[in-house]
Amino acid sequence: MAENVPSSSRSSRRANGSSAGSPASPSSSQSSSRSSLRPSSHRGSALDDDDTISIADLLENLVDHRWLFAGVALLCTLAAAAYALLATPVYTVDSLIQVEDKKGSTLGALASVAQALDVSSSPVEGEIEVVRSRTNVSRAVEALRLQSEAEVENRLPLVGDWLARKLERDDNGLAIAPRLPLVNPAHWAWGGERLLLAEFETPPQQYGQAHLLTVGEDGAWTLLDPDEQLVLQGRVGTRSENAGMGYALRIAELVARPGTRFTLRRYSLTARAEQIRDDLRVSETKRQSGIMRVEYLDPDPVGAARLVNAIADAYVQQNAQRRAAEAEKSLQFLEDQLPQLRKQVEASEDALNTFRNRQQTIDIPGEITGLLSQAVELEKSRLELELKLKEGAGRYEPAHPVMRALREQAASIGTQQKRVNERIRALPQTQQEYLRLARDVEVNSQLYVSLLNNAQQLRVARAGTIANVSIVDRAVVPERPTKPRRALVVAVGLLGGLAGGFLLAQLLAALRGPVRDPQELENATGVHVSATVPISPEQLAVDRRRAHAPFLLARMRPTSSAVEALRTLRLNLQLALADTEGGRTILLTSSVPGQGKSFVAANLASLIASAGQRVLLIDADIRRSSMSSYLPTDAGRGLSDILRERRDPAAFVKPDVAPNLSLLPAGPGVDNPGDLLTEERLHGVFDWATANYDAIVVDAPPILPVSDAVVLGRFADVTAFVVRHKRAALADVVDAVQQYRLSGAEPTGFVFNCFRPSRIRYGYGARYGYYRGKYGYGYGGERR
Repeated sequence: MAENVPSSSRSSRRANGSSAGSPASPSSSQSSSRSSLRPSSHRGSALDDDDTISIADLLENLVDHRWLFAGVALLCTLAAAAYALLATPVYTVDSLIQVEDKKGSTLGALASVAQALDVSSSPVEGEIEVVRSRTNVSRAVEALRLQSEAEVENRLPLVGDWLARKLERDDNGLAIAPRLPLVNPAHWAWGGERLLLAEFETPPQQYGQAHLLTVGEDGAWTLLDPDEQLVLQGRVGTRSENAGMGYALRIAELVARPGTRFTLRRYSLTARAEQIRDDLRVSETKRQSGIMRVEYLDPDPVGAARLVNAIADAYVQQNAQRRAAEAEKSLQFLEDQLPQLRKQVEASEDALNTFRNRQQTIDIPGEITGLLSQAVELEKSRLELELKLKEGAGRYEPAHPVMRALREQAASIGTQQKRVNERIRALPQTQQEYLRLARDVEVNSQLYVSLLNNAQQLRVARAGTIANVSIVDRAVVPERPTKPRRALVVAVGLLGGLAGGFLLAQLLAALRGPVRDPQELENATGVHVSATVPISPEQLAVDRRRAHAPFLLARMRPTSSAVEALRTLRLNLQLALADTEGGRTILLTSSVPGQGKSFVAANLASLIASAGQRVLLIDADIRRSSMSSYLPTDAGRGLSDILRERRDPAAFVKPDVAPNLSLLPAGPGVDNPGDLLTEERLHGVFDWATANYDAIVVDAPPILPVSDAVVLGRFADVTAFVVRHKRAALADVVDAVQQYRLSGAEPTGFVFNCFRPSRIRYGYGARYGYYRGKYGYGYGGERR
């Protein structure tokens, strides 16, 4: 059949658009139309452009995926609201503890030295860690017997805890079971259950493991170990023991219906204390206030208040014991010093008395009295510093700032004593002797009395009657929970949903990369847009009906804006055909399905036929024909039969489906359409069509899924790619054009189909308003 094809016809078809760019008639209008179809010399230049995203792009992405955006926002808001409603309330209880400045050491001066050096800026520093210490928390755990815990196991999933808080209670405080479909009330615990463990012992290797306690009739119960083996059974108030396995249990109180199940756990003292410390917060209310706030968060407000008070009590008790121990240590030091100091007082008094008896009388001028006072104060200060250094040596390292300060004070006092001693040495010998003896008596006496007073204070402290911490506010049961903050949770959920919906919309837009503007096609491929077809509300309404009679827009709504755009396409393609040698064949294809190429092909063929030309519309999409939506095709035979049986096409053409328009249907589906659509088999069809018709319009399959359109393109004089607004990815279009070019053919132009101008991008469609303005003469008041 290939031998029957005229060489001129074959060569013109293989050029396929290459001649469309050659100069045509001198008419300015035709020249303008033809120039719009010429391939650009900077093909693909848009790929080198700055791929910045504008605000308009972001907003349009949001509008395109508005239902997704709204759905994500609504879903996140509902999820947040459900969490705020169903989440277990958490209560915060707190207690205030005042910490007074420590009086410090034996002589009540080491603390003052530290304050002067700003070594300890607040009495609370250090005490915070004492409150949170494992030792202090463990005392509270032991006092409240918190090493064991019990919680209801058979709550209704998801909403069980919420129902337990909301349901009405009976006389025993148990929630009244609601009537719910498909729910057996006896299988669930509905709220108000109470279990107080007086004793619960397990083997150490079972610490922290869940044990299942099931409530029976009349206070009976059974206990299963983690392996679901029976280890204990008994009744409320009676101690049950399994000595061989190391289990013991005594329940002090049990309020629950038979069948209720509790999960029991026994922890080691250390593990339980660590659990509590994780949720325990201790801080100073404000700097230098000397007041600590002890806070604890727990779903049980009563238990939390008891725990915080127990921790505060344990801390106060521990503080008193610690101070008593310190007082004992300091008292022991004083009691070791007092006998020696007492002997010094007695010896100095005896020496002064002996001197007075020997001298009988002595003249004591006022200057000597002043020197005596200075010498006494300096010597007293020196002796006190010696005691401070001895006591500080047991508390601080030699290089500690407190020890350095004490040594500096001692050196300063030594310097002052030297100056006073020089003045004393200038006195007569008798007066010098008197001053020395009187100074010793005065200093030793004052120091001895001071140490006696300190010793008495330490004896009182040792007895536990004095502590430097006190509880200002005890913890009380809060009326309202701290968490969840419902309004905040819902607001965060809404904002998160809006942000998530926005990001998801942008992500989908980026992944799909839909074509929104005809200019994108021209920039990316170098192929110009032959026509921009606006969306047709009439065609859209018909398409939404699953089953409908054939609807050809060009005949049913000839004045619609979409048909006017198709007339523009007809003109441009006819001008392109005029540039070829005897060209008659127009091929319409797309990159992927769903672009509306059959709609364009059917209406374009009808418009060409309405101009008086004999037109053959070939439905070459054998795999997935949709031509029956636009023209009556019946379910008869067609192109597939011609190619398979090599029959005469005239017997399969449906003439006059519209004035001057004949249709060659696709025919029944076959298993191997690619084997039928070969160049050898198609020659006869196109030779016959060229000989019998003025124009041939071919509805070809998409390029990317199958290669049929590439084969059909060898017989086309012009080829138009149909691209649907926001339904085609730019990358797919570029790949399709590139694949088509690899076959040696060149696309003539694009048909930008179903275009809906964006108010965000174009400002109420002003840029494309010519569909109503310039071409609106026949349908001025038509709704769009």
